[in-house]
Amino acid sequence: LNMSWFPQLTVQGQATCQSEVTELSLPSSPGMDSIEIKPDNYNIGIEVRQSLYDFGRVSTQKLIEDKTAQVQIAQVDVELQKLHERINTLYGNILLQIENKNILHNRRTDLETSRKEMESAVRNGASVRSNLLIIESEILGTDQKLDEANANLQSLVTSLGLLIGRSLDTTTVFVLPETAPTLATEISRPELHLFESQKKLLEARHDLLTKKSLPALYAFGQGNYGRPGFNFLNMDFRLYGIAGVGLSWDVAGLYSHGQEQNV
Repeated sequence: LNMSWFPQLTVQGQATCQSEVTELSLPSSPGMDSIEIKPDNYNIGIEVRQSLYDFGRVSTQKLIEDKTAQVQIAQVDVELQKLHERINTLYGNILLQIENKNILHNRRTDLETSRKEMESAVRNGASVRSNLLIIESEILGTDQKLDEANANLQSLVTSLGLLIGRSLDTTTVFVLPETAPTLATEISRPELHLFESQKKLLEARHDLLTKKSLPALYAFGQGNYGRPGFNFLNMDFRLYGIAGVGLSWDVAGLYSHGQEQNV
């Protein structure tokens, strides 16, 4: 975009042959050569064009590029926030599964103690065998829940390892953070920054649409070698050129200006 303010150089050349040329019928006079215009023409040259004023079009385009980069950065922040939340959720579920396993292990120990006591009671005739069967069924149910907890824990640990790029297993020590997170007094979500960046980008694009419908002022110069030059009566090969100031205005852009702004 900065280079658009540099002089734009164009090299061009052409060779043409015309089907007809201008004919001049002048009365002959002593000392005057006849004028012959040739049908084959040749020229090669360089054109230089320098922008002078564009009503802030380039500066707005640079602003759009800057706002686009800010939107992309905000989008990365949003994705990182989602990743943080997912990791925190996995870590919290791992701690819950570990605590659940501890509870089930304690229950399993208690049930095992009750089973031994009930076996002794059954042998001594102090209790019926159906009570022992109930305790054994509860032990089996607890073992099943332990198997499910181990499977869930393994799945959660594997998922967490994939997210953080580390090799983890159920032997890894997971601890509860010592300090509780503090609640922020102000809402500072990355999604809010993303929306604000997108809003500024749209405003800059809206501004560019207005400036694109304005004219542009430029200076230009052309230097050529060939024939004929601006004096078409001179058929000698020679250097010739032109310089000036121009104004370009894409009037057709005004037709769709309103629709583009609405979009």
